[in-house]
Amino acid sequence: PFREGGFRRKNSLKRLLVSSFTALFGFMASNLLVNLLPVSFYNNAQEFSQSFGQMSEFSSGLSIFLLFLSLCVTGPATEELIFRGLPVFVGRREGAKDWACIGIGALVFGLAHWMTGGLGLVISGTVLGFLFGLIFFQSGSLKADMIAHGVVNFPAFLALIFMPDQLSTELPGPSLEALKVTILPIFLYTGLTILGIRWLKNHPSEELPPKPAQEEKTDQDSSSRKEVSNS
Repeated sequence: PFREGGFRRKNSLKRLLVSSFTALFGFMASNLLVNLLPVSFYNNAQEFSQSFGQMSEFSSGLSIFLLFLSLCVTGPATEELIFRGLPVFVGRREGAKDWACIGIGALVFGLAHWMTGGLGLVISGTVLGFLFGLIFFQSGSLKADMIAHGVVNFPAFLALIFMPDQLSTELPGPSLEALKVTILPIFLYTGLTILGIRWLKNHPSEELPPKPAQEEKTDQDSSSRKEVSNS
């Protein structure tokens, strides 16, 4: 998965920023759409708040650091390796299409959030999984996905600390008032997501520069000496 994930492919800071904000805008658009449904995003937020409070009594700074590490660093890195890198690696080995592998990974990624969230997070996570797959194909590197995933999770990190009660509140069903409030932001975030994807498509990532001629000559000489020694 690391090899198929293109970890040696270079991505500029600008590409990483565009990838991150593209994923963030897509996540926000999907959240607003799901908010029109009578579903909850974090149905265990209150339980989390209680356990986080108990942990904070021991060490507030350490608990916040561990939560940040889990949500924004190790969690995104592990999930992208499992749900994007691994399906593509296995799929290419078995001759499957990349898009099919990304689709399966996105569905499993969404379902994996059932325990941490509600149906809303499953739907939004599936949409986000497809978006991460698209960013992966355009950047050619799981590193870009991991960073983008961490950026997407950062607002959740803040929300889980400061307003878990609001996250666990079930929203009312679709209404004209809710649609009026969210329709413009939905179009705005969707448009920004599309612009970000187009930018990534028009600005491909840079490959590693070729070896200097001196290094190539050294490698050739080394290979020649090995052949002579074997002879």
